[in-house]
Amino acid sequence: MARAQISSLPSSPGQGERREGRDVNEAGVGRGRLTAGFAAFAGLLVAEIHLCRPRDPEAKGLVERANGYLETSFLPGRTFSGDFNTQLTTWLAVADRRVHRALRTRPTERWEADRAGMLTLPPVAPPAWWRMQTRIGRDHYVRVDTNDYSVHPDAIGRIVTVLTDNDEVLALAPGGVIVARHPRCWARHQTITDPDHAEGGKTMRGQLQHHQQAARQATAQDPYGPLVEVEQRELASYDRLFTIIEGGGDREAGRCPAPPPPRPKAPQRAAGPAPRRPPTSPSSPAG
Repeated sequence: MARAQISSLPSSPGQGERREGRDVNEAGVGRGRLTAGFAAFAGLLVAEIHLCRPRDPEAKGLVERANGYLETSFLPGRTFSGDFNTQLTTWLAVADRRVHRALRTRPTERWEADRAGMLTLPPVAPPAWWRMQTRIGRDHYVRVDTNDYSVHPDAIGRIVTVLTDNDEVLALAPGGVIVARHPRCWARHQTITDPDHAEGGKTMRGQLQHHQQAARQATAQDPYGPLVEVEQRELASYDRLFTIIEGGGDREAGRCPAPPPPRPKAPQRAAGPAPRRPPTSPSSPAG
């Protein structure tokens, strides 16, 4: 499956923001087809996408090696409090002066050649967010990566659009109403709750419990509910309906023809002794 590491456009060589890798052909796994969003992104930058062939770990390893270098050389022993890009910029100033084994040169010595071969940026900036749509459940949370972000309970049961970038998670209800706004959390398996969302959910649960309690009290006072007047028919009507008495069934309303007359019975023989069969003589044995 082809994957790509998408980074925002750097303001200087070697500088960029860390963004999670996304499947670029999720809709066409094994068929070499890009998703519509990624194809539009590549077309905006006039970039050609090379898809790795299925079951080709060597080709995929070339792409993932740069990510592995950051995870083994930059991330260990570091803590971040909103200064990820600042620490990355400082580290790149040292890492880019090292001799690259495959290039046999320092990356800083290749910047000018690379910059000369680049196209100018398009006049329209590419979108810097990842977009998805989901329906809000009763717990009024949305999941981005492995983290859960709270949404205002007014959006329960509605389809919202979630926009995610490196810094923020934004949820929009139909009409563009903002129902959630959270800072992006890069930790894993976290639950991020807005105090206003929690208070709104508590208020709605209290209202629901009040309505349920009022309904139970009303049922206890009058278990059968309000009386409803219904039509009362004579019992003979049901007898005629099920043809128990004469004139029943549909014949009373003339909706079906009368039944045919009974068939005549076949003539029967007079009672008497049954005729006797003549006796038969036993056969003689062969002489």
